[in-house]
Amino acid sequence: MKKVIIVRMVMLVALLFAGSQVSAQSFFDKLIKAADDVTKTVSEVAGTADSTATDTVSVAVKWDKLPVYHAELVYLLDPVSADTLRYEDGTAQYEVILKDQFGNRRTVETIKAQKKAVNDAVAAILIKVGGGALIGGLTKGGKGAAVGAGVGALASAADIDQAVKWKKVLKQQDKLLDAYSKHFTDEGSPKDASVDPMTIEDLSLENSQPTSASTDKIKEEYDSAKDYENGGDAMWEDLIG
Repeated sequence: MKKVIIVRMVMLVALLFAGSQVSAQSFFDKLIKAADDVTKTVSEVAGTADSTATDTVSVAVKWDKLPVYHAELVYLLDPVSADTLRYEDGTAQYEVILKDQFGNRRTVETIKAQKKAVNDAVAAILIKVGGGALIGGLTKGGKGAAVGAGVGALASAADIDQAVKWKKVLKQQDKLLDAYSKHFTDEGSPKDASVDPMTIEDLSLENSQPTSASTDKIKEEYDSAKDYENGGDAMWEDLIG
């Protein structure tokens, strides 16, 4: 079982820094810095690095409740006549919006905020996966060693698996947000209506059915999404604690 956990931990470390073409020395420099940052955060939460309170540090994540986002194509309808609105060239007007698997529309900033919250949770799990010795050694026996000794081996195998999975999910959602921000405003309007949204690869619109909605309803959903965004970190309290 220990071997499995160590392998998973190494995979998680690799995923944390995947995507960068760096030298081995640069990689370990980044890992050391990340370890320092993570242990500093854990120390602040627990009190002090050498406090016995560190053994109570835990990360409770409702993985199955975390939103996963996708793009949806919505054709615009006149709120009075219910006719499809059209551009000057006769093509149907549309917006591309971001929704989670529960049907909630969300803003780009909300998705970015969730990414940070999940990344923090994954980092905390990393330091708990019996990784105290590894991180402590990398930080040359500083706070990392003390905190690692207190919280090591507290993460479950399920949490480790989910942490690895979510690093991949977040990477995919980074691509989604990059494509979305490049081609659409925060409200979902195309920056260039001549571009066929179905050809934008990282939006993966072929995976969802286009829908239609009145401009009034779309605005109402967007306003609701902005209100949710303005809730700040409180929006994650029931999911990540």
